[in-house]
Amino acid sequence: MESMGPKLGKRLRIYAASGLAALLGLAALGSLSAAPAPSAGEAEQQAVLKHLNDALTWYRSVQAGDHWVFQPSDEFFWGNQHALANQALQEAFLWGEAEAQALAAEEGAAGGRTNATATATEKRLAEWAETTAAQVREIQAQIAALSVRMRVATPEQMPALTAQREALQGEFDLQSAYQESIQKYGTLLSGSDETSGSATLTARINILKRSLPQAFTPVPANSAGKPAIDAAPAKGIVQQVALLITLTRDRHQLAVLGEATGPTAKLKLEADSLASPLREWRDRIMQEGSGASGRISTDDLSALGTTRRTLESLAAQFKLVATGLLALRQESIALEQSRDNVREWRTSFDRRYDEVVRELLGRALMIGVFLFLLALGSEIWRRATFRYVSDLRRRRQFLIMRRFTTGILMSIVVILGLVSNFGSLATYAGLITAGVAVALQSVILSLAGYFLLIGRYGIRVGDRVTVAGVTGDVIDVGPVRFYMMELAASTGIVLQPTGRLIVLPNSVLFNTTPLYKQIPGTDYAWHTMAVALTPEADQALVEAKLLGVVNAVYSEYRPSLERQHDNVERLIDVRLDVPKPVAHLGYVDSGLELVVRYPVDLHRMAEMDEAISRQVQQAIAADPKLQQGISGTPHIRAAIKT
Repeated sequence: MESMGPKLGKRLRIYAASGLAALLGLAALGSLSAAPAPSAGEAEQQAVLKHLNDALTWYRSVQAGDHWVFQPSDEFFWGNQHALANQALQEAFLWGEAEAQALAAEEGAAGGRTNATATATEKRLAEWAETTAAQVREIQAQIAALSVRMRVATPEQMPALTAQREALQGEFDLQSAYQESIQKYGTLLSGSDETSGSATLTARINILKRSLPQAFTPVPANSAGKPAIDAAPAKGIVQQVALLITLTRDRHQLAVLGEATGPTAKLKLEADSLASPLREWRDRIMQEGSGASGRISTDDLSALGTTRRTLESLAAQFKLVATGLLALRQESIALEQSRDNVREWRTSFDRRYDEVVRELLGRALMIGVFLFLLALGSEIWRRATFRYVSDLRRRRQFLIMRRFTTGILMSIVVILGLVSNFGSLATYAGLITAGVAVALQSVILSLAGYFLLIGRYGIRVGDRVTVAGVTGDVIDVGPVRFYMMELAASTGIVLQPTGRLIVLPNSVLFNTTPLYKQIPGTDYAWHTMAVALTPEADQALVEAKLLGVVNAVYSEYRPSLERQHDNVERLIDVRLDVPKPVAHLGYVDSGLELVVRYPVDLHRMAEMDEAISRQVQQAIAADPKLQQGISGTPHIRAAIKT
């Protein structure tokens, strides 16, 4: 047992040297494999990826045209465009996959030396792995044998056996580390093979396909997802202008897709240029195949085997190249058909554009004709008013009604011409009207009162009115308010201007306070002269004398008052008594009283009252009987407050 110590140490040194050599070999292999080796097909791979990315970009630009559908014919063109775009993209990716496989086959045929080196490396790794595994198994067997011996060993033998077991355990740990390193390096080499060359290109192509799965998924012909057609035609000018702007933009986009230098033409040119090297490759394969076929007649079995393998390789390459050429050809045809479809679609858009322009011009012309007719009718109304209406007040009312009616009709014509969705317009107008009615309630009432003020029994400039306890002469009537010059009686019953202007809203007509005004066409009021009679008075004499004095003054103003009376009868179509002085005899608290009631002109009442007062005083002074019959001083007052 003691002699096993030197042998074991020698064995450990041998194993350590072999492990070190293995590590150095692995490091050398690692440095060799880590050296960058340029790929022969890198340019071809970049060309494949560029074309596929361009095809995806073109596909997305075409699929974004679902908003170009406005009528059934557009749906037909859209369906063709969608199918052709899918076909072109699918053929492009079919070519890309064939190109990736062809590049992989070409790299495999041209990279024999590299493959041989990789195979030798893998062989050496396999040998080292097998040797290390055998050593690990041998050490495990020795450790198991020592464990059995230690169970039956004497106490004197235990230290040596324990030391020997610890040494074997250390050797086992070292060999296990070697084995783990070899396994990791083998995994690294296999992984680098999988991620190099054609494997990387195929993975990238698959990633691009997954970015747009709907283009590679079959869709039923009657499935949903078709662009919706706007069935409601644009009738309003606003909608037609918006449609015209949209059609102009879409026509430009379709023109770009269909022009000779557009994206569709560029993608087709790119596909045609990519087919040229494939045709050259196909011709080279056919030449090599013809040459290999000429060597079949030999009797050399080794040469026949080589020829067979060559022909099989050429056949596989030819299939891939033919698949790629056919895919590019199909893609080019689909792109050409797509461009023709876009051009026909553009022609349909041009017709639709011309129709919208004609409809827009026709509607604008129709609105212009209606506005011209309304303006012409308004002018005829104005001239007829000036010709046939002589009363200034009535003329002004007709002209106001003309402006209001013409403005409303013109607004309706413009609104009907600009919009066509009256449901939304009615809802919007209802909300606006409700808000305006709440916010401008007083203004709206004043506007409504204006039409009452200018009506048949309304007021006009110069009328004397009493409203809200104030009396004055109207000097202006506006749509919202009217203005009066305040009148007041400083002494007696004659009203005089106070120098103040009264502004009242037209809505005052809707209040509980009444408005008093003269009957339209009249400017007279009634005054009374009252005298107290003595018991011994000659009533007939007093009545005749005083009534005669009033009639004498009234005779000077009678023609004017009778004309006003005739105007009133024609206006209200009611038979009225002619205004004239009348006398009434009656009892009051103080006794018997004679009242003479007479009309006076509003603008000359002071003059008439003064003349009557002067002549009554002269008549009383000149007749003693009249003096005896009158008790006190006569009083002149207004029948009602004016």
